[in-house]
Amino acid sequence: MQLIAILSFFVISACLPDSQGEFADFENLQSSTNEPTSEFTDEPTTEDPCTPTGSTDWLTSSTTRWDEGDIANNFGTQCGETLTGSEGTISYKSEEFFDTYERCLWIVRAHGKREIAFNLSNHSLGTEGVVHIATFWKHTPPYFRTYILKPGTTNVTMFGNVAVVMFASTSANGNGKGFMLDWIGMGDSADVSDLSRDYISSADWEINGGGNVTHPDNLPCEMYNDDELSVFVVATPDFKFVRDRFVRYKWQSYGMDNCYDWVWAYDFNYFQGWRARVRYCDLEGIDGEFVFGENVLYVFSSNYVRVGGGFSLSWQLPAENGDMSKSENL
Repeated sequence: MQLIAILSFFVISACLPDSQGEFADFENLQSSTNEPTSEFTDEPTTEDPCTPTGSTDWLTSSTTRWDEGDIANNFGTQCGETLTGSEGTISYKSEEFFDTYERCLWIVRAHGKREIAFNLSNHSLGTEGVVHIATFWKHTPPYFRTYILKPGTTNVTMFGNVAVVMFASTSANGNGKGFMLDWIGMGDSADVSDLSRDYISSADWEINGGGNVTHPDNLPCEMYNDDELSVFVVATPDFKFVRDRFVRYKWQSYGMDNCYDWVWAYDFNYFQGWRARVRYCDLEGIDGEFVFGENVLYVFSSNYVRVGGGFSLSWQLPAENGDMSKSENL
């Protein structure tokens, strides 16, 4: 069975590039002039809009922002960890059998480096499991490359200083086990702001039914920085591939009016890895529905010309779709 996660967005065409050829690597950009409809309501409030709130809706407790302190040994074992440092190791189920259609992901950031070298070891993945790696570099649009590690192809050096590592398994009923993945940053570079941030959310849909992310944390009173390259992942419950479920989202921007800075959205496919889908910039109040069978990745990039207020993204499962937490995990 070919696994494919379909991601369709409703966006305003004015914010897309004038020519598809300008972004030759992004073949699946979609746009629409349809008027958006939304079930979100804006409740009046008398609270001070500049009261710090933080990113409390990012629900994965294992998520650690790099600027909150070093992670001991940069050693990742749990799904949804963000790891930073010049080198480190991810160890995942190296002595355990993995499930069918299993997913697990990490964000790796090597600050001040230009490349990251990866080496896959101590694995028994068989033909059922692969490790997808996508690296990003500050560029217009963000420089993006994806690579697959599997038996027979176990090491690669990739340009960029932040990477999303995704383990994925298929439907085959094999006896595959996990792996260890070592990384090391190479070369020196100061092109990316130290204020860049990484977040991963795996929502507990049964309890919360959705989530929200803002960047920077304290909108509208805080501004993002020049030369940022920040990575956000909206993950499926328990990171697993689930049957197609329509999820409603709402996007709002604050001062990104000239589209100097963007957010690129990517979806995941087992055979291809992360795939660029659409660019956001000055899209106020845009909402729509997309299929949420797989994890969704957002990459924010700012240039050195000017800074703005940032953005917020909310998502929720409409009630008519039922309880997503009770959907069958494939």
